[in-house]
Order: sequence, then C-alpha cells, then structure tokens
Amino acid sequence: MDMNVLELKRKLSLRKRKYETGLHKLIELFNIKDKEYMKDFDYLSEKMIELGIKYNSIQKEMNEVDIEFGRLKQSILLKENINLMDELDKYSYDMKTRVIDELFNEEFIGNDEWEILKGYVWENRYKKVYSD
Repeated sequence: MDMNVLELKRKLSLRKRKYETGLHKLIELFNIKDKEYMKDFDYLSEKMIELGIKYNSIQKEMNEVDIEFGRLKQSILLKENINLMDELDKYSYDMKTRVIDELFNEEFIGNDEWEILKGYVWENRYKKVYSD
C-alpha cells in the first residue's frame, strides 16, 4: 500500500480517537446513544480513504504527464536538429549565458547540458591578449 494512503489512515485513526473521546464526554453529560454516530464516522472514514486512494492515483498520473511534458520539451531541440553550440556562437557572451539559463529554466535542457554549455561558453569567451 502507498505511503500516502497509510499516512491518511493514520491521521484518520487519530481523528477517530479524538472524536470518540469527545463523543464519550458528550454521552456522559447528556446520555446520548453513540452507535449511530460511530457508524457515521466509520462510513466517512472509509469514504475518506477511498478518496485518498483516488487522489493519490490521480497525482501519480499527473506526475507521469508532467514527465512526458519534460521529455517533449527536451526532444524539440533534437528533432529540430539544433546544435546549441553553433547557435550560441551568434550571441555575445552575456547573451549566451542568458540563453543557456533560459533554456535550463524552461526545462529545454537538463543540468548536464547546462554545465557543458556553460563550460563551452566560458572556454570560448573573448580573451584579451596582452603583449610585452
């Protein structure tokens, strides 16, 4: 069973104990029958667990779709046959770093590609040559 569902069951169990304690105090004070109320609470607890399981399943599906979005974004550069190193050479140094950072922030490139491109730009930056 998923950890989220187990956590939900644990929280409901704590709530149930708190509810029972409060109900028993009310019963002692006003002589109320508790069976009906406990049945209602049990039903609602089961409903909550059922919804928690559905919610967890939907979250997993949404995460899978999110991963697919990321793959799609990263595949665009490959499908369009874009050589980032050649494309970056068209820009000034500051613009190159800005483009690389934007590509990374928008998840078109991963961390490894970001580091490689940053290294490439740094190694190929304009260097003044001083003579004697």
